[in-house]
Amino acid sequence: MKRVVLVVCDSLRRDLVDAGSAPTLARLAAQGACFDGFRGVFPSTTRTSAASIATGCLPAAHGLLGNTMVLDEGAG
Repeated sequence: MKRVVLVVCDSLRRDLVDAGSAPTLARLAAQGACFDGFRGVFPSTTRTSAASIATGCLPAAHGLLGNTMVLDEGAG
């Protein structure tokens, strides 16, 4: 059985990961699959990015446009 581990480092730019500053992450990247053409979504908030990774959709399609939420607690 194949297993996949997805490592997401919130607010860490890829160009900041190298053997000197982040040796374990650099080693993981060298030993695994690294997606050089990856680009984040806008807005680049945690919830928006995570939803796009999970669904494969852009924010306009999945509907999470930021880190804030509005909850209807019955008052409309």
